[in-house]
Amino acid sequence: MEKTGSKLFFDRPVKPANRSKLLETSYASIGRRFESRAAHDLFFQYIFTPKSNAWAYSPVGKTGTNSALALLFELEFGVPLKTTVSSESNLSDSALHLTMFAGVFRELLARTDIISLADYLDNAIRIATVRNPTGRAWSSFRYICKSNKLGSPQFVDERIRMTAATGFDWEEHPFTQEGFERFLDYVELSVSGYAGRPPNAHWRPQWWDIRPDIYPPNVVGRLEAADKFEKDLCEALGKHPKGTGVRLNVNDEMASFPEWMTRSEVRSRLISVYGKDYEAFGYEP
Repeated sequence: MEKTGSKLFFDRPVKPANRSKLLETSYASIGRRFESRAAHDLFFQYIFTPKSNAWAYSPVGKTGTNSALALLFELEFGVPLKTTVSSESNLSDSALHLTMFAGVFRELLARTDIISLADYLDNAIRIATVRNPTGRAWSSFRYICKSNKLGSPQFVDERIRMTAATGFDWEEHPFTQEGFERFLDYVELSVSGYAGRPPNAHWRPQWWDIRPDIYPPNVVGRLEAADKFEKDLCEALGKHPKGTGVRLNVNDEMASFPEWMTRSEVRSRLISVYGKDYEAFGYEP
């Protein structure tokens, strides 16, 4: 059997000093286009890339990222990935976000074979997945409520901080309007910097991770138009899956909003937190 490891797999990730050097070089070149050094570094924090250098994908939490990565894997390697994994620290059983650990994909910042982040992005097909901010916020809230119901270690620090910052009661507030409003208040505190750390990727504004004002994506997959995303991505990469098409994970959360979601006090909070997302990605609040 022909040895193909060097063509398929990445070597070890770069050392932290090399990551810092890539960020320093990038910030010196394009940093003025970002609001701050922190915003610049956050944008480059988690970008998937293949050995072929054909594309770059920055997964935005709760926008169908597992299904998007499944499609990218199948287009890259010609076969679907059916590996599963179970962990108390993660509510998902998908192994797709572990593909960088496996060395079949590599985080852009961890690559040893590039000298410029900007050069890579300028020459790759930039891919983004987005979702109506209303549905995404509701899905994120349900996700953190589910983590508490299951006693999962995932998000436990965020759950503690939500209580400290907003008085969120984990016995009374999960899945309720009052709880959702407190959750949005916590997200807004995080976005403003008050919470002392960047907001969690599962619920921070999509605009933060995509930055359409600086690196507009070449292919945008809307969760509400999964078939179009697959078609556009296949055309952009010049590849097609061999078997049944992989679809973005569209679930019943999109059609099961509680009746209070349209109330003015809820809408005003959503717009306050996710206003740029509604505008940048063409959604109605």
